Amino acid sequence: MKQTFIISPHLDDAAFSLGGVLSKNIFDNVTIVNVFTKSCYTISGIKDSVWVTETRLNEDNLFVKSINGSALYLGYPDSSLKECYASEADYFNPNIPPQSDPDWNSYSKEVIEIVEGNPDALYLFPIGMGRHIEHRALSWIGAKQLELGRNMIFYEDGTYFSTRFDEGALLAKSIGLNKSFSFYATTFEDKKIMIDFYKTQLNGIILRNLEVAFKVNGEKLWSTADIFEKYHYFE
Repeated sequence: MKQTFIISPHLDDAAFSLGGVLSKNIFDNVTIVNVFTKSCYTISGIKDSVWVTETRLNEDNLFVKSINGSALYLGYPDSSLKECYASEADYFNPNIPPQSDPDWNSYSKEVIEIVEGNPDALYLFPIGMGRHIEHRALSWIGAKQLELGRNMIFYEDGTYFSTRFDEGALLAKSIGLNKSFSFYATTFEDKKIMIDFYKTQLNGIILRNLEVAFKVNGEKLWSTADIFEKYHYFE
């Protein structure tokens, strides 16, 4: 059976970006690889990291079960726990390279080893919208794997879509992607069931932004034309 790996920066990104299509269970043998899984961030403010991490893992576990998938939790701290960022503005600063992250060598190596260990699988990486350094880091890794000829697709980061409506297309062009595909067969109600698992990360503003992104663009993927032709999901 073919394998599908969805590389998710944080414990909500796969659902917020792809929840509608994942609710349909169309991808084969899905494993979600969550990279930055330790946190003190919630939508209502910074809280105890042990409680936040445990709660967010529980939220994600419910989501993964709902799509009949599996998950890998790499256990790296997210930017809310890193002393190298004085404020949120630092890790949203596009001039700070992902390679400056103190954990860069470790997590980039681990993600690459997953790809190298499953060379024939299909990989979905974030395209890096919204300037968040951890999203940009994984997009950079994915772009390098694209250059090596892996089966790569990039998804538009749902949480950040409303910041700039053409950002996904510009980022796709910058890494040589020439084809887009939107899953209009799903509905926002399908997606909402998936994102509702993440109570610590969701409020009315985020929900409205996700709904706007969905209605404008669907859940949008980018790749090369031959990759979309290769898989039956995109017929």
